[in-house]
Amino acid sequence: MPNVVSIQTGEQTTSGSTTPYNITISSVVTSHSIVLVSCRAGQYTNSYYENKYMWTGTLTSSTNLQIASASSITATMYVRWQVIEFDSNTSVQRGEQSILSSAQLSTISAVDLSKTWGISYLHASSDPFTGPMTIAPRGRFHSNTTYQCNTHSAYSYTAIHSWQVIEQTDISVEHLDYSVLNEVTAADDFTINQVDADKSFIIAGWNPDNSTPLNSVIWNANMIRQYRFEPNTSTTTKIRTSGFQPYPSGMQMHFSAMIITSPSGIISAQQNAVYFEGYIGPPNAVKTLDQSITSVNTNASMVLLNGTHQSWMPMNGNSEECSCDFAFTGNLTSSTNIRLQRHDRESSYVNAAYSWCYYKIVEFGTEEIPIPEAGRRKQVFVT
Repeated sequence: MPNVVSIQTGEQTTSGSTTPYNITISSVVTSHSIVLVSCRAGQYTNSYYENKYMWTGTLTSSTNLQIASASSITATMYVRWQVIEFDSNTSVQRGEQSILSSAQLSTISAVDLSKTWGISYLHASSDPFTGPMTIAPRGRFHSNTTYQCNTHSAYSYTAIHSWQVIEQTDISVEHLDYSVLNEVTAADDFTINQVDADKSFIIAGWNPDNSTPLNSVIWNANMIRQYRFEPNTSTTTKIRTSGFQPYPSGMQMHFSAMIITSPSGIISAQQNAVYFEGYIGPPNAVKTLDQSITSVNTNASMVLLNGTHQSWMPMNGNSEECSCDFAFTGNLTSSTNIRLQRHDRESSYVNAAYSWCYYKIVEFGTEEIPIPEAGRRKQVFVT
């Protein structure tokens, strides 16, 4: 079963960098390790587009983590990262590829899809780069030798798709793809195979169809959807996705999800929602919410986040930059507390700053290190 060897976490403050950030970490086995990143705005501004919320994280060596984004970001950002090293029951492939169209394929070594899941991140490599369709890339498996990233192709842009493919023993993965038109309501359920939500987690992404009108893509906050198990029980049979309201007429969305479950490998998987209230704050205000959780081993627990708006507002950088309202970071400050943070932006549109953050804390088992024979105490009997 997949056990955790180590978890390293940290937060990088970024501002105006034109090169990637290189972060020194304790040595890990890269073929057994994954990277998770999330970010929040450090200041309110309506002068920059959503490219500042697009960050990738990759291991360039056993002791170096590289995080990167667009080349022209001057607004302060906070990027929280997790490097999780598993034991030899986990095999990780990774790569980066330029994405020039709505679907980009990356060739991988053959995997067993019933035991494999993937992580996708994008960052802009050219400017201007606008529109929320790029913030949550839809990563999915095209085949057992091909991993695919989907976005909207409304712009002539170049982005970097950073992907990780994780194959593990003693887990079960269900892969789902849905296409929905504008009849989707504020909350919608998709049927999955029954799982124990306390032993499972979701990796998901979405993107508007290329036929979706460009203005709908840019201006509609409702495409930012959260996802969670519903109900959160030992007999869960649904994923619920929700946003503030239905999509507008003519908007078609594609949603892909991977449901990862492991009764023997996952100790617990806590899920909850936190409501961030709207507030007219100073440009650099930060909203911090501490939440009590059931005790976990912080050295073996990863944090997954997603969220959505509570109210409708445009998503374009020329408007009120509502993107900062669903950009969250989260970290375990103790075995019984998770700290969630979001920018508390300065805005005349207070309602636009209401949002939900959904977190999932997944605790794995830890690697048992055998005592070498040479290190054992010998018993000597005298006769």
